[in-house]
Amino acid sequence: MAVTVRDLGAPPGLFKDLPSVTLFALDVTDFAQVQAVAKEAVRQFGSIDVVVNYAGYCLMGPTETTSMEQIQ
Repeated sequence: MAVTVRDLGAPPGLFKDLPSVTLFALDVTDFAQVQAVAKEAVRQFGSIDVVVNYAGYCLMGPTETTSMEQIQ
């Protein structure tokens, strides 16, 4: 199983008890890095069956006053 995190060092020992998990550093805002990690995951595992996106960002306020820069 491939798992991505922004910082491989935080928290220490993440998934250490799960030997089937391979961690990859990934900043989802870096499209080139997304492509590279996806390619490496396919190389190691043969295919990608499921993607779970748990990257989150909270921006509070009415949609009509939100700028495109904030949305991006």
